[in-house]
Amino acid sequence: LTAQVFGLVIHGTEGPDQSPLLQVQQVTIDLKVISLLKRKFGINEILIDHPIVNFLVDKQGRSNLPTPSAPKESSSTTNVFDLAIHHVLLNDGKIYYNDRKTPLDADLENLRTEINFVTARNAYDGTVSYDQGKLQYGDMRPLPHRLNLQFDATPSYLNVKSLDLGLGGSHAQVQATVNDYSSPQVNGTYRVLLHTADFSSLVNSASVSGEIALSGDLHYHSKPIVLIN
Repeated sequence: LTAQVFGLVIHGTEGPDQSPLLQVQQVTIDLKVISLLKRKFGINEILIDHPIVNFLVDKQGRSNLPTPSAPKESSSTTNVFDLAIHHVLLNDGKIYYNDRKTPLDADLENLRTEINFVTARNAYDGTVSYDQGKLQYGDMRPLPHRLNLQFDATPSYLNVKSLDLGLGGSHAQVQATVNDYSSPQVNGTYRVLLHTADFSSLVNSASVSGEIALSGDLHYHSKPIVLIN
């Protein structure tokens, strides 16, 4: 019960001389039998190798994402925890974002995502990371960035074990827990180190030096207010 697709290409509204919206070198889906009598199947594993996303926005603000037709009304819903997908792996991903209206370019490479389902806890454990990112606004110099996220999630809460975002020599670290998805309550801590030389390089005329360190607590309760101590 395994299906494989090679050389998958999905086109959006981009022109014929532009890269397609999505290219994937290989997709593997491994199915599992839940009930033969009820003809019910589930997904045991999803492997996505070398996906490339090209997201474009023109000067009028129109993207290359196709406009979906109006969805039909349906009363059925699918819970991701009921699916209990035991293993999801996305390897060597690349995302290219080009916005000619803003203008903004944001690229990232070596994207890797791995998620495992833990049956005993009815929870997903996962990581998301990339180490070759570039952010450029207008004529400013490109700013390299990287990300490493570790988390686990159950039907009642999301726990961000560690989120480490780096921008040049600067980085931000966050640990937080989100309880009750319908009425979120967030509690966590943060640490930020700003290497000012990173941001002076964005503008050729700027000249600053030194570092700024920030740390404190994050709290969010129902209303869109974040308290930072």
